[in-house]
Amino acid sequence: MKQHPTPSRLQPHLLWLLLAALCLTALSGTLSARTGNNEQEATDRALLERRSELLPKLTSAERTRMAQFEARIEEGQRMIRSSQAYMQTQPSALNPNRDIAADRRRGQQMRERGEALIREGRQGVLEILRDLQKRIDEGTFVSPNAMTYNLTIPPVRLKDQLPSEIAQVMQQTRQAGVERIFFDTVFAWEGDSFAADYALASDLYELLLTEDSDRLVLGRAFDPVLQVAEGAAENSRPELTFDNRGPVPSAFIAAEIFQLEDGARLLSFRTLDLDSWQQIASALVVLTDSADRGGAAASRAQLFDAEGIIRRFIDLPEPYRFAVLSDFESDSETLDFFKMRLLQSLLSSRTPLAFGESVFLRNYYLPSDSELEWTDEETAFFILQHLRDGDVEVLARPRSSEQSVTIGTLAFPHLP
Repeated sequence: MKQHPTPSRLQPHLLWLLLAALCLTALSGTLSARTGNNEQEATDRALLERRSELLPKLTSAERTRMAQFEARIEEGQRMIRSSQAYMQTQPSALNPNRDIAADRRRGQQMRERGEALIREGRQGVLEILRDLQKRIDEGTFVSPNAMTYNLTIPPVRLKDQLPSEIAQVMQQTRQAGVERIFFDTVFAWEGDSFAADYALASDLYELLLTEDSDRLVLGRAFDPVLQVAEGAAENSRPELTFDNRGPVPSAFIAAEIFQLEDGARLLSFRTLDLDSWQQIASALVVLTDSADRGGAAASRAQLFDAEGIIRRFIDLPEPYRFAVLSDFESDSETLDFFKMRLLQSLLSSRTPLAFGESVFLRNYYLPSDSELEWTDEETAFFILQHLRDGDVEVLARPRSSEQSVTIGTLAFPHLP
C-alpha cells in the first residue's frame, strides 16, 4: 500500500520552504492592510483639515449631529485631563491608608473611557464629512442655502374692470407716497420689433381711470422724451420730461405686451419713480379673452438659486440696485425682452431687491439719433445667458466687478 507522507516525514528543507511561504503570505496581507489603513488615515486627516470649509455645506440636521459628536470629543478630552490626577497619585503622610492602586485604576478607567469617547466622536464627525464629500463627488450635493423662487402668472381679461393684480400695483404706488401717476402707452412686442398699441392703451387707461375714481392721481403723459435738465453737468442723467409733469413726487407706468410664438400674450405692468428711475411695484399677467378666469390656466416661472446667492444680496448692508440685461442670443428680441421682464417680476415679487428701470426708459424714450451719454444708477446686473441646449442661465455681477456668479436656470413653460 502506498504511504502518504506526514509533516514529520517531510524533508527539513521542504518544511522550511513551506513555513517561509506562509510567513510571506501573512506579511503581505499585513502590509496591504497597513497601506490601506494609511491611505484612509491620510484621507480622513485631509477631511478634518477641511472641516471649516465643508461646515457651511452641511444641512441643519448634519450640523446638529456634528455638534453632538464634537461635544463627545470635548468630554473625552476633559476625562483624560481629569484622569491624570488619579493616575499620578502618590503616597501621603497625611493619609497613609489611602488606596493608591484603586485611585490609579480609576484614573486608568477614566482615561480609557475618555479615549473611547474621542474615537466615537471623531468617527461620527468623519462619517458626516465623508457622506458630504461623497455627495459632492457624485454630483448629488445640494447646498443647504439653496432657494427656489416661484412666480404664478395669472390669466386676466382687460374688459369691464381693472384686474386685481394691476389695481394692486396702483395701490402700492400710491402708498409709496406718490402724488401723481402718469400713463403714456402700451408697447407691444412681436418678433424683433415693437410699436405702441394705442387701442390697448386706450382700453387700459379707461380701466385705470375707473379704478382711480375720485383720487385724481392718474394723468396722461403727452410726448415724453429723455432730455438733460437745463444747467445740468455734462454726462449727467437726463429726465423723462413731458408738458404736464409738474414738481410733485410722481410715478410713471411702464406697460409692455409680449406676443410669444405659441400664441401667449403677456402684459408686464410696472410703475417707476420718475426722480430715481427705480421700480415701485410690478405685475406680470397673461391676457385672455375668456370671461371665466377659472377656466384659463395660470402660467408658472421658476428660478433655482443653487448656492443662495440672492439671499446674500438681500443681506448686504448697502443693497445693490439691479438692472436686468440679456446676451440677446434668442430667436427674437421679443423673447429677450420678455425674459428680462419675467426675471425682474419674479424676483421683485419674492424678494426686497431693488430694480432700476434705465433699460426701459432708454429703449423707448431715448431718440435713436440722440447723442446723450450718461452712466445709469444701477449698481449691479442680472444677466440672462442663453446656453446651447436652449436653457436660460441667470448670472449676477456688480457694476464694479468683471466677475460674474451663476445663480441658476430660469424656467418658464412658454419658453422654447
